[in-house]
Amino acid sequence: MNPQLRKATIKDAIYVSNNLRPADQSEIEGLGHTPFNVVLGVLLCEDTFAFTNYEGELAGIGGVIPDSDGNAGIWTLCTPAIDNMGVTFFRRAKQHIELITKPYSMVYALCDSRNKLHHRFLKFLGFKA
Repeated sequence: MNPQLRKATIKDAIYVSNNLRPADQSEIEGLGHTPFNVVLGVLLCEDTFAFTNYEGELAGIGGVIPDSDGNAGIWTLCTPAIDNMGVTFFRRAKQHIELITKPYSMVYALCDSRNKLHHRFLKFLGFKA
């Protein structure tokens, strides 16, 4: 089965919130949130996406939250199924994220310093620390 990138649903958000990678769980807690915020993220974002791995398992969810200044924050939270993803998928994800963030003046992300996967993904996307 090929990995999929599609519009996220509330069902996806509930699944991810109950199956977060430990590093993603720590990141959420470090921001003063709970896993329930994944569900709120899907409800509040204009553009949300979910992605599956080669086995069809839900590997993560993300979205773009616009602010009042014409900028947007991007977020992604993952399950352990992300470990089975390949580079091809991440290239496709990069194209998708570039498309949905095009209308914004600046795109930013908050990331826990201990979450190495998110650091690598943000660097791959072209973000600068």
